Amino acid sequence: MLEAISGDYIGRLVAERDLSSIRVRTGTLAKLDRVERIIFVGSTCVGKTTLEAAIRNACQTDQLLAESVSVPQRVVIRPPRLDDKNDIYFCSADDFRRMVLGNTLGLYGVKLMENGREEPYGYLRPTNGTFPIFFANNQTIKNKTSVHPEGVLQNALIILIYATDIIREERLRRRSPQLFETHPDEVAFRLSKEERAIRLVSEAHLIVKNYGRFAGRSSLDVILLIKELLK
Repeated sequence: MLEAISGDYIGRLVAERDLSSIRVRTGTLAKLDRVERIIFVGSTCVGKTTLEAAIRNACQTDQLLAESVSVPQRVVIRPPRLDDKNDIYFCSADDFRRMVLGNTLGLYGVKLMENGREEPYGYLRPTNGTFPIFFANNQTIKNKTSVHPEGVLQNALIILIYATDIIREERLRRRSPQLFETHPDEVAFRLSKEERAIRLVSEAHLIVKNYGRFAGRSSLDVILLIKELLK
């Protein structure tokens, strides 16, 4: 059972399989006694969406992943953007509150954004009997007190996806050029020092290096790691 896997075992597995795009945080990982879910975190444009798509695609072709893994859909209350992918569930703020009250979200919280703005976020409940993999955000760690259901961060393998600030800005300009014109304050916040993923290193169990020579293999390394953990 994956739940019985310890942090020490995960560290050895990364080393033995030569997963070079994954860095182990030995001290943090040693405190992890069991794994009930994986939560990916990271700043804007570190590559969370790309990695999520790779895992979703792998679930379509790999029997072990298809039978064992659930990647809950993200729920947002803002209007759709031109660059949004199809794996987002859009709803109103009222609908979001009803989903919280109806216990239909597997993870939810509040992002503290630019100029004190608060932005609720959430993910649908995973399929019963599957191992959940959430693609969350920095605020899942930075604003822990807002994260629910209670205990969802316990026994979670926290994987931080990292890319340099220069690369993140380049990706954001390609992905959301209109955002620079329509929401400059939000862009400035997303690219600020405060939102750097490096600030979360001490909270992460593993770090995925998704830049330079590592970018070409990071998705493969993560998928291989997940499959090894599920065996």
